[in-house]
Amino acid sequence: MEVLHSITQVSRRHTGAVIALGNFDGVHRGHHTIISRTVSMARELGTKSMVLTFEPHPLQVLKGDEGPKLLTVGRRKAVLLENLGLDILFFCPFTTNLALITPEEFIKTILVAVLRPKSVFVGFNYTFGRGGVGTPELLRVKGRELGFDVTVVPPVLHEGIPISSSTIREALQSGAVSKARDLLGYWPVIEGRVVGGHGRGRQIGFPTANVEVAPEMLLPAEGVYAGRVQAEGQIRTGLINIGRCPTFGSGSTANVEVHLLDFKGNLYGKEIVVELRARLRDERKFMSVNELIAQIRRDIEVALNINEEWW
Repeated sequence: MEVLHSITQVSRRHTGAVIALGNFDGVHRGHHTIISRTVSMARELGTKSMVLTFEPHPLQVLKGDEGPKLLTVGRRKAVLLENLGLDILFFCPFTTNLALITPEEFIKTILVAVLRPKSVFVGFNYTFGRGGVGTPELLRVKGRELGFDVTVVPPVLHEGIPISSSTIREALQSGAVSKARDLLGYWPVIEGRVVGGHGRGRQIGFPTANVEVAPEMLLPAEGVYAGRVQAEGQIRTGLINIGRCPTFGSGSTANVEVHLLDFKGNLYGKEIVVELRARLRDERKFMSVNELIAQIRRDIEVALNINEEWW
């Protein structure tokens, strides 16, 4: 899959594609339908499939810190889209100036003048242009005028409710890992670089990797989780703590700490991928370090059983 980050990178060989438009945060099951149909149509027409998405997320530019936390950022989104057979991913830079153009201007100056699509796919609730007033129906009308077809993909339902990035965020913020998996189509993932910590885990016999997560990423509900961890080219069972370590004095922000079972090595500076499988319990303050150690041992047993069941 080819990844573009600027309009200046678009050349003639990128034009005439079948294009899916959207933010695709999480690349969830609803998005899978849109992308799969885009890829299928491109193959039928003998051309390439493309996703045109904005980066940063428009609401992060428009609302700043009040914007939504994200399920996926660039690299993870790219991996998920490539797995669906996509040919080209275009991360169009989103700026305050771009936010001012009307839907009609977006269609004419970017979609048509730059990309010249053969066909376009969007979700039923897609909006675009200044103030988000552009609709799938407007896109369909303009497509007929300017020479491209538009397909509006209906929602994918889970228990009668449309799957959306916002419902997945709600599930994760409540610690509902299995529900999030049902909506995403894959186990929720946290990824980041391992950085130095306080060394408390090593001191009590359970060394942890402290994961530096991108600030725009959504963290699930604080607590202790069982999961699988990809590190150093291997997949291992992990015990994951998302929280503030209250036994040692709560921090101001939540951290992600991962204890890899049966692992010896140095992961500092390395990128790891943490796949959450179940939320085991709330994070809590223990009266003594020995009480904490006993609980961690129980958590490890539960994590091993869960991962053996789901392996």
